[in-house]
Amino acid sequence: MTAQQFNDKYPVGAPFTYFSIKGMPSTAKDVETTSEAWELGSGDAVVKVTGVSGGVSVEHLEAK
Repeated sequence: MTAQQFNDKYPVGAPFTYFSIKGMPSTAKDVETTSEAWELGSGDAVVKVTGVSGGVSVEHLEAK
């Protein structure tokens, strides 16, 4: 998903489950977005969420 697609679908403040290791339920944490998503130079989309430093990949988020 691109940053624009993510932003179009989810507003700032949207609730998610964040997986620090994608697909590993034991790493799950409830979070909310605190920024709009943006794209890194590599093209990967990232977003800021509560309780985590820096941007996290939108691929590691599951909408609630």
